[in-house]
Amino acid sequence: MIGEIANWEVLEELSLSDHQYIEIPIDSSVKNCTFTRYKTRYGNHNVFLKNLKSYVNSILGAFRNSQNEKDINEATNFLQNSVIEACSKSYRTKNQNLYPTPHWYTQDLEVEKTD
Repeated sequence: MIGEIANWEVLEELSLSDHQYIEIPIDSSVKNCTFTRYKTRYGNHNVFLKNLKSYVNSILGAFRNSQNEKDINEATNFLQNSVIEACSKSYRTKNQNLYPTPHWYTQDLEVEKTD
């Protein structure tokens, strides 16, 4: 994992041991706190199957032609993306908050936080 981090620096700051601190800036790739949820309760399952059917041969071919772990990962990603695309074409969606605001967090607390 450390090899994937672009910027890191050994600090000259004194510590309480014979080790030095390492500063690693973290930049999250998550920019929003919502995800798309598919409303499958309302039907359209036959439409989903019809939309997914067009991908089946390609998905099977990707798995059958897999020679190594990288190929299997790519085939799995293709499968996931195919299911997501078929769902998007078939079902209604709802954007769901990833971290809902707690019920006890009020506008008054927001005002006090900014003061």
